[in-house]
Amino acid sequence: MTNGDNGGDLPSEILRAVAVEYGWACYLPKERTVVPVDAAVLASYVGDYAFPGGPVVRIRVKDGQLTSAVGIGGVALLAEAPDSFFDMDEHVPATKFVKAVDGTMELHADGGVAKRRKP
Repeated sequence: MTNGDNGGDLPSEILRAVAVEYGWACYLPKERTVVPVDAAVLASYVGDYAFPGGPVVRIRVKDGQLTSAVGIGGVALLAEAPDSFFDMDEHVPATKFVKAVDGTMELHADGGVAKRRKP
């Protein structure tokens, strides 16, 4: 048990430390390279994306970085490609932006597809 807002992160940290010590490759964090993304490209992703029967994800740009939020707060997203993002603590599933055939923007994450809502 932990007593704190981020207490859920502690078991993951312990597991990763044990994985490093014993060489458990499937529990080690995935190494990724962060790439720069043009501000205009980031701006093209901004909007509210609705998963069918699920949450609405708010994508914004703050201080030149993409953020993702469901409810209150937000998580900074890092780019591993111009259209693919992740967050450092893995609180948000890997996120990919795809332009649909009809020209609308979609957010693909965790096996689901969210459509951008019209403003």
